[in-house]
Amino acid sequence: MGRLKVSDKPSLWATWVKKRYLRSTCIWNHIPPSSSSSSWKHVIAARAWIADKARYIIFEGLSINVWKDPWLNGKSLKDLLGRELLLWGPPHSTSLSVLIKEEKWCKPARWHSDLDVYWDEIKELDVGGKGPDILVWPPSRTGVLTQREAWKAQYPPMNPVLWADWIWLPV
Repeated sequence: MGRLKVSDKPSLWATWVKKRYLRSTCIWNHIPPSSSSSSWKHVIAARAWIADKARYIIFEGLSINVWKDPWLNGKSLKDLLGRELLLWGPPHSTSLSVLIKEEKWCKPARWHSDLDVYWDEIKELDVGGKGPDILVWPPSRTGVLTQREAWKAQYPPMNPVLWADWIWLPV
């Protein structure tokens, strides 16, 4: 799943998943049909774990859905509010760019008071510049989520047990 969103490297698996499951939606909003394989259901179940650790580098906000993508410190506004607000157009297609003007955060004219709670948190995020928005994996030195990096993040190495030398004798 990480390759779909965190890395733009083309892969046979990512291409197949996009054509098979994500034709009209993105990975963050996909609801798997009951006929989906158990493997795909487990991939979808890992979204919250990935969203919690991955972070967006926001430039223009054009590729980020303001309501459904987890751009606000790993959470989506829909998850935080419990609903979407019809403020800036259709919720399924409103990009984060509605909150960015001249490379700065800017409250739009149509602003709902329920969003005030998050405005200070939004303003703390870096924004600006020209270019595509990027989703990075901070636990990795390269910023790319791979199977190895996901494993290391989920199962960190354990410290050796002090008494192991007493039990296991050198051969």
